[in-house]
Amino acid sequence: MKLSVPLAVFTLVTSGLRPQRPEPSPVADRNAAEPGAAAWLKANLTPFETDIPTTLELKPLLAKLQPAQLIGLGESTHGDHQSQVFKSQLIRHLIADQGLQQVVFEMNRSAGQTLDMYVNEGKGDLAEVIRNGGVFKIWQTDDLASLIAWMRAYVKKSGKPIRIHGIDCQSPAKDLAVVISFLEKVDPKSAGRTRKIYRSLFTSDREGKTYLAWLKSRAKADYKLFSEPALALERLLQTHLATWSKVAGYEDAAYAARTTVQAFNVFQREFGPQTNNTSNADAAYFGRRDRFMAENLLLRIGKRRACLWAHNGHVLGKLPDSFLRQGFVSLGSQLNGALGASYVTVGFTWSQGVIHAKTISTDSPDMVALQKAAVPQIAVNANREGDLGEFLGRFGYDHFYVDLRRADEATRAWGKIPYYRPDIGWAFDPSKFLTDPEEASATIPGFDILVYSRKLSPSTLWFP
Repeated sequence: MKLSVPLAVFTLVTSGLRPQRPEPSPVADRNAAEPGAAAWLKANLTPFETDIPTTLELKPLLAKLQPAQLIGLGESTHGDHQSQVFKSQLIRHLIADQGLQQVVFEMNRSAGQTLDMYVNEGKGDLAEVIRNGGVFKIWQTDDLASLIAWMRAYVKKSGKPIRIHGIDCQSPAKDLAVVISFLEKVDPKSAGRTRKIYRSLFTSDREGKTYLAWLKSRAKADYKLFSEPALALERLLQTHLATWSKVAGYEDAAYAARTTVQAFNVFQREFGPQTNNTSNADAAYFGRRDRFMAENLLLRIGKRRACLWAHNGHVLGKLPDSFLRQGFVSLGSQLNGALGASYVTVGFTWSQGVIHAKTISTDSPDMVALQKAAVPQIAVNANREGDLGEFLGRFGYDHFYVDLRRADEATRAWGKIPYYRPDIGWAFDPSKFLTDPEEASATIPGFDILVYSRKLSPSTLWFP
């Protein structure tokens, strides 16, 4: 698995349509295995007619998800309409039909808290919550906003809370502000000292600059100057648990201190203005963010039932053996290790379409500039021989889902053969998309349930 930029920064997949690209796996292996797999898949899939499945079309899937404590809902791109609207409808049914009361998002702690207060307490205006509440721009869409508004209406009507959690760790300025606010009540000296240490970070955040921009403005040697005091803050709160936990706001402060520590650990290599060379970074470094998000999720939900909204690459419950041998992890693989069969994953794939995504050259990436850039619509294609979307497209359906846990022996054998699978993050290099066999992956094991769309359309971004 070749990675040229940390996954903590963005999911970089590498598309593109060179006349002769390397095969993801031997053609003979695919030709031998595909007929048997196609027969089983066509006999066991559930088609649905439009982007929004009907209640009847979703009913079999809901039954399959009923036993799960945690449901990982992926998306093959952050910028397509189909996966977002499918997940939005599924979550509504999980809440209304199965009593689900927790939704976890791949977003920062502060953004999750803002959504939670809107849904359960009516705090804020929906437009401001989506636009300025810390929701990543890729999810400032009609589909997510509609889901949040529906949740608020459900809570008002039913009187039942729907807790929302953000488990990511990319907003330390907002996290530190929560810690300082609490410390002012119990330890004013520590509050003042913390405010002084992180003054430059707070200033940068007030000026509307991204966390990455602040990291790049610091010297490489500054890492310990900021990471060690953050760790000391977390320990301080833990040391005084017995007494401070009786003070309002302790739990929020302790969680914010935790995600502050994680923010510096995840972005350790991004400190300093120099180009970040990650070629010698090991798998453990790349896995930090996913490990932290898994820890955060399990801490927040406890033994209660929940669903997770995140990228395919994060929710993936079982990684290919080749990735495991190198030491890579995903958020989902950590959850699978903790919950076993109680963690069920729903992944998405497709053949072609248009999505919202930023583009970048991986040969000379400027991540700070990329964060400022608009999110354009871009045509994408994953419909060549050797692409998973091309194989699934032969079945003749525009949309379907299939439970791969029930696959027969022939289909499981096919599922081990690597295909190019088009998982795109918020940015990618079109010149290298689906061209590296080392990034091809098996279909089984991976997702428990796979959702296929022949053609994608772009998400409706509020502010491209």
